[in-house]
This record gives sequence, structure tokens and C-alpha cells, in this order.
Amino acid sequence: MSGSNEKKRMRNWTPREELHLKEICLEYQLVLDSAHRNSDTTKKKDHVWRIIEAEVNAKNPGVHRPLEDIIIKWKNLKSRAKEY
Repeated sequence: MSGSNEKKRMRNWTPREELHLKEICLEYQLVLDSAHRNSDTTKKKDHVWRIIEAEVNAKNPGVHRPLEDIIIKWKNLKSRAKEY
């Protein structure tokens, strides 16, 4: 059954897109990796993720990456790096 609420599969991330995401996230690493769980930190993280989303999508105008997909990709990249 195909419903209107199904998520359309995105194009795979290219190595260039992954590299760009890594570079951007490393710029904001202190905020993204902050272990504090208060409203100020949450607001800062949300703000930083919105900046990252804008930069990722500006760099790749043919593909719009939703914020949720960008966050998941970053977590996957970090996890993959820890395996080595």
C-alpha cells in the first residue's frame, strides 16, 4: 500500500556531501557534543543544527536534505568513525 504519508527515498549521500557535512559539524563540535541537558544548550543545539541544515542545502542545491536526515547521517558517520 502506498499512502500519501510515505517518506520518499532520498538520493544517497555522495562522498563530497559527507565530507562537507563533517567539516561543518566539526566547526560546531563543542555545541553538538555538549553533554549538558538544559534549555540553553538545547536551544543552542537546535540553532546550530538549523545553520548546518542551511549550509548543507546551500552547497547542494539539487538535493534538499531535511534536518532529520542530516542529524541521522552525522550520527552514522560518527558511529562509523568509532569502529576504526
